[in-house]
Amino acid sequence: MTVGNRSRRCSAESPRGGSHGSGTTHGLDELSAGGTGLGSIAAISIGARRLFDGRHRLRLVRLRAV
Repeated sequence: MTVGNRSRRCSAESPRGGSHGSGTTHGLDELSAGGTGLGSIAAISIGARRLFDGRHRLRLVRLRAV
């Protein structure tokens, strides 16, 4: 819709045309999901290395009271 020399867009329309969710941020969604997954795996892996020794025994001495 054009009013004067400025054009107005419906709130559901993106600046590049189409509607929201048309794939313009698809790469950012994948990057965020990948980073979250890798961060979770890293946290579990680091925690497991600290809690268990080389013979896969739980090292209760390494636990601290919080």
